[in-house]
Amino acid sequence: MQEASEKKAEERKERIKSWLKEPLNLTLVIILVFAIAIRLYYFFITSNQALWWDEAAYGSIAKTLVNPAFSASPILDREFIIRPLFLPFLWSIFLRLNLSEAVTRFFLILIPSILSVFFTYLIIKEATSRRTALISSFIISALWIHLFYSMRLLTEIPALFFSLVSVYFFVKAYKQDFAFKPFLLSILFLSFSVMMRFPFGLVGFAYILFVIFTARFSILKKKSFWLGGILGLIPLFLFFVYNTIHTGFFFPALKDVSSTSQAAAPYAFYTLGFIPHYFKTAFFILFLLGILLCLTELVLGFGKIRKNKRLESHLFMLVLMLVTLAFFIFIIRAAEDRYLFVSLISFIYLASISIDYLYGIVKKYNRIIAVVLLILVLGIGFYQQFVFGDAMIKSKKESYSQMKEAFLWIKDNSSPDDTVMSSFGELYTIYYAERNALSIPQNETEFETYIAEKKPRLLVVHAFNQHPQYVYQYPQQHQLLMTTEKAWFFDAEQKQPAVIIYRFWNL
Repeated sequence: MQEASEKKAEERKERIKSWLKEPLNLTLVIILVFAIAIRLYYFFITSNQALWWDEAAYGSIAKTLVNPAFSASPILDREFIIRPLFLPFLWSIFLRLNLSEAVTRFFLILIPSILSVFFTYLIIKEATSRRTALISSFIISALWIHLFYSMRLLTEIPALFFSLVSVYFFVKAYKQDFAFKPFLLSILFLSFSVMMRFPFGLVGFAYILFVIFTARFSILKKKSFWLGGILGLIPLFLFFVYNTIHTGFFFPALKDVSSTSQAAAPYAFYTLGFIPHYFKTAFFILFLLGILLCLTELVLGFGKIRKNKRLESHLFMLVLMLVTLAFFIFIIRAAEDRYLFVSLISFIYLASISIDYLYGIVKKYNRIIAVVLLILVLGIGFYQQFVFGDAMIKSKKESYSQMKEAFLWIKDNSSPDDTVMSSFGELYTIYYAERNALSIPQNETEFETYIAEKKPRLLVVHAFNQHPQYVYQYPQQHQLLMTTEKAWFFDAEQKQPAVIIYRFWNL
């Protein structure tokens, strides 16, 4: 028995050695090792960084799921409406297990970030070629914005991961004439992606448009399409049921967006500027060449799109990109750089096919020169990504550190029954201080009435957003009512206050 086991182990080692002898396989391993190493490097640098507002929102919801006492804080009413609950739900599991924030970030963000590199490879391999897939996986492994948000407890990275898994199985399903299993998995992971971050529903819309153009309506006759789609949407359906029971509306975030419509706002064409912001000069030029290459091949092969895998891939990636851009430019009319993660796979695909195309042209004349050119282009692109991303990640790791320190101090130096009043600090009150939070009213008379009625124990004033002038004046005008408890500063000379905590004594 032992000999048989040893023989199998030896055979396995030989298969691995044989697999690694293949240059493309070895290249994939090197890229994955690089992706893991660079992410771990920044993870250890940023593992104790303070949460931003949106991170604190998800963390506060997670803490409320564990301890409903925090739900008394009015600010959470809206946060529960506008925020997808999948990340806070997963986060709450780690809180129940008393695991640290760093451990939570490692499993909920860093692991999906690493897996996204691998699934980028799988998607592009299915769509075009292994060489293009390797280029794509290298680009996403080095892309500064993907690295940056891989260090933040936000929804973009896990939502992107789920969407990439969905796209991979969608491509597999499409090749198999919408076979049940891959299509079910595609829609299931799309549901997870949407529950993690709502705009990733645009991926599903891109699926619909692509299928209409390529398969047309013949797809409606397939039972596997309907059965896989319906079963895959069950998590999303349950999410809508939960919303309806608790809020009276199946998708309250949509209702909130409607009530704060951006219809009067100008079209957000500045969204297009985020693409060169993602790529920097080298990769952005290749991205533009990729668009030109795709459009040229689609026009020349227009009547053959449904018979050519490469052209179908071009079409799908362009549709996904255009759907995403149109949504943020013309419908929402607002965006931040991270919002375009929905179509990140499209951006990377377009840059990669142009690199591979140039490599193929040069290779016809000299293979060595082609390889040197490929390494040079990717090296320049990586250098630009690293210079910008390294500075960005390291400079932002200290942002809001004074807020974290201040509210942790409150946790250690106040009673669990105390209420903390602040502006743009309420979620830090819940997450770090684990106290109920009150917002500062924007009217002076209401502010004083609020203090008399609500009787907060602490008032937090800080420099991370502008407060009404009367808030700054109130502690000086009511020195018998309150005292300065603790202060944090931006500078060592303590001339630039960041956070000041006041305690009420005579309420």
